[in-house]
Amino acid sequence: MIFSRQAHIEILPSGKVLNAKVGDSLLTLLLANHVLDKGQEAVRLEKGKVSAPNEPRREEERFSPTALADGWILASERRVAGNAVLYVPDQQRQDSELPIVDAARQPAEGLGLAVDLGSGTVAAGLADLRGMAIPAISACANSQCGALGDLGARLKFMREHEDGLKILQNMLYDDIKRLARRLSDKTGLDPRDVSVVMVAANSALGQMLWGEIPAGTAGWEACWRAPRTRQADQTPLAELMPRAEIVLMPSAAPDIGSDLVAAILASGLEHKIERPAITLMIDLGLSTEIVAAGRGRLLVASVSTPALEGVSISDGMRATVGAIVQVQINDTVLLRTVRDARPRGLSGAGLISAVYALQQNDLLDSEGRIIFDRDLPPRLIAHFARGFSGVDFLLSRRGAAADIVIEQNDIRQLQLAKGSVYAACKAVLAELKADERDIGQILVGESFGAHIDPVAALELGLIPEVAEERVKPIGNAAWQGVFLCLSNRNMLREAARLTERIERLDLAANALYAAEFLPAMDFK
Repeated sequence: MIFSRQAHIEILPSGKVLNAKVGDSLLTLLLANHVLDKGQEAVRLEKGKVSAPNEPRREEERFSPTALADGWILASERRVAGNAVLYVPDQQRQDSELPIVDAARQPAEGLGLAVDLGSGTVAAGLADLRGMAIPAISACANSQCGALGDLGARLKFMREHEDGLKILQNMLYDDIKRLARRLSDKTGLDPRDVSVVMVAANSALGQMLWGEIPAGTAGWEACWRAPRTRQADQTPLAELMPRAEIVLMPSAAPDIGSDLVAAILASGLEHKIERPAITLMIDLGLSTEIVAAGRGRLLVASVSTPALEGVSISDGMRATVGAIVQVQINDTVLLRTVRDARPRGLSGAGLISAVYALQQNDLLDSEGRIIFDRDLPPRLIAHFARGFSGVDFLLSRRGAAADIVIEQNDIRQLQLAKGSVYAACKAVLAELKADERDIGQILVGESFGAHIDPVAALELGLIPEVAEERVKPIGNAAWQGVFLCLSNRNMLREAARLTERIERLDLAANALYAAEFLPAMDFK
């Protein structure tokens, strides 16, 4: 019978794969495997197929035409029809401790654009404000990265060029416009109907967007702890979104921007401040933020981790189409890329997955050196080559172009990142007079599309050692926080209140961080 045919259902962003039979209830499958909790049923079909809905009207009443076109379905209405990929965002979990969208407090009619303006990646989502159905989402590289990699280089450019601020400001607005047009093409919605653009960014990028030169601690004003607004007709968005109000979310300090405030808001950490157990949020990216909530404090530390977004990696790239995000090694090498496209390079998530696969196959020693074994299967031996700094591992051949490889220095860059993140976690915990035993949960955030495997992060020693079930991936937490504020203006007031609770732990002179960093670079 056809109902005995097996199917595989992959869940994003966790990467979990469920085994099912064609004809199984999709809702029962997801509930039984703890992908959804009781009372939840909204998921997005990314790839593959499911059955037609039993009652189409239920989905039409629940989702806007935009959301339906983007693949949103009710699991209760569908059955397994074959292999499929489903996306379950954190907002849909409706955890009682997470902020819930309140339809009664939504903005007025029209469309809303939620923007996470990151140093490396800009993510945006378009939503119909009348129903606040799950929006269409897209992302692009921050245009400033093309010529000016880090914030220091961008600040130097502004100091040395009279029109430097204007050039960098226009790049940010161009990225927002690019994404708005892309989302318009995808959904058929007119960007001229956008009435609100909600933005989160680090403090420096937020000031650039506002046309102000970031002045550091001395020039930072407390007014940034409140939302800032201006009309689009005063900005380069005037032609594309003439009716829009631009809202920049509040920042907590010169080095604690509205993007981190948004991530804290989305992950519900404000509800966990007074708990004895510590909740860690580790937001991985170009710069990784570690936030600890518990024992009456909300403490933040930051470390530079460019390798986690593919920067400083020999064949590195951000998690865009064709980026390798998952690597499996058995008698050969299996790759998964963004949108299953031809491999173009290695993302930070792909680097983590590849190094984890090497470690699991005993092809990596504790100091991070790739081990060549002549007794390996012939198809696997073909993936080793001699490089400038040791043994390289070939991931994919690109024909006439150079091959995609992991070089010894790439692993070194990951070791620097993991040493920094792990040592920062130890320092933050010590500041709260806690250690790994006091961690109740670790929330792992990431940039748009990264899909970092939390198990690999745990096993490689990137994050503190806790039971696997205590590690929860939360996707792009900053963008989720922006969307919450777009959907419910009360959340903006909550974000402003949060800025008064956030404390920064300076790691520059932290003795424990310095002591833990080098040992944390080694692998188990």
